[in-house]
Amino acid sequence: MARTIRARKERKDHREAKQKAKTLTEWLDDAQAWVNRYIRLRDANEPCISCGTTNQNIQYAAGHYRTRKAASHLRFNHDNLHKQCNNYCNQQLSGNIVNYRPALIRKIGIERVEAIENDNIIKRWTIEDAKEIIAEHKRLIKELQKVVDE
Repeated sequence: MARTIRARKERKDHREAKQKAKTLTEWLDDAQAWVNRYIRLRDANEPCISCGTTNQNIQYAAGHYRTRKAASHLRFNHDNLHKQCNNYCNQQLSGNIVNYRPALIRKIGIERVEAIENDNIIKRWTIEDAKEIIAEHKRLIKELQKVVDE
């Protein structure tokens, strides 16, 4: 009994030490993973934003309209992220932006698309930002899964 309690405490201490040692990049990558998971769940019943495929036998990604490299301040923006077939549109066609934009306009409207296109603020992400994004998207995923399970 005491051995299992001690082992549990050691695992907890190890997890906490790992969290403290994470870099900003690692925190942002974790946040991106949670946001992507949410986007794929949110858009689960929609086709690929770029090519319109609904093939269930392929892998889907959360594709950025404006790339993380070009607009890192929009990397977590829900209007900038939509379900996209991973191998073809997202990777081979580098986002397939030619077809992404018209579909995005149909989905969210021209005003919101132009807001994304004209948003050029400078944002410096922090570890606290990443932690908040992770917590918020865990909550959003939990809510969405409740709706799906009903």
